[in-house]
Amino acid sequence: MDWLLARASSEIGLLLAVTGAALVIGLPIVLWRRRRLGWTKAAWITSVEAAMIGSLLFIGVLTLGSFGVGGHGQFNVVPFGSLIESLDQGEFYVQLTVFDIIANAALFIPLGMAIGLRFPRMKIGVCLAALVAVAGSIEVVQGALLARSGDITDVITNTAGGFAGYLVAQILYRGWPYRRQTG
Repeated sequence: MDWLLARASSEIGLLLAVTGAALVIGLPIVLWRRRRLGWTKAAWITSVEAAMIGSLLFIGVLTLGSFGVGGHGQFNVVPFGSLIESLDQGEFYVQLTVFDIIANAALFIPLGMAIGLRFPRMKIGVCLAALVAVAGSIEVVQGALLARSGDITDVITNTAGGFAGYLVAQILYRGWPYRRQTG
């Protein structure tokens, strides 16, 4: 158990270092953009882009790091098949599988929000295609290159979470009083 905590803390430390570097890099970008866009819009766009990149980095570290359990290069192509299997294994496995589904959806909510805030006029189909591409790529890498398991359920729940974030961002954007400046 101690090795897992040590490994998790090292990956979280790496993530924090990369996020800090992104913020340090972001300040000159704001200064450069402010001439053309003004302070408010430059800071807004750069912040949302940093959030998008940070979300992608966090997703990458969490899903492709050492947190995964083995699956030996398997691909589960039956949607919610693990949930169906867990019904026969008892309440604990059902709870574990439901937690996994909720966690996979929640993981992509910030990315969906960042996409929706950075590109408020993006069509729904384009957003869904981008989310499916990111989630699908992760599962292919997990199943093919990392000798873990790729799961269609994860693609579905990641995409659903990202899309929920995108919808929240659209609602927030419509209520944003300065949307003419940021769009």
